Amino acid sequence: MAAPSSKEVTQLLVDWTDGNKAALDRLDDALTSLTTFDARKSQIVELRFFGGLNTDETAEVMKISTRTVKREWQWAKAYLHRENTKNDSDDTGTLAEDH
Repeated sequence: MAAPSSKEVTQLLVDWTDGNKAALDRLDDALTSLTTFDARKSQIVELRFFGGLNTDETAEVMKISTRTVKREWQWAKAYLHRENTKNDSDDTGTLAEDH
């Protein structure tokens, strides 16, 4: 599965949080799940989406390479997209870590 674009993830997060309690709960569950699975990827989501930082700023704050931020941001977007849509399909597969 190709990772959704930043615009698609932003729209997804906005839709999730558009005053809808159930949507907020799903977002919280997805972010909690991501944090449990990979705290660094979760931190990248927090800094990029909630903190408004760009790739370079995120890399500087986290003291990791810009390339790592880009790669893990792509993976996290796909993970959040999957978490949001997993009830809409029978696909129960997991995403493989690409290191």
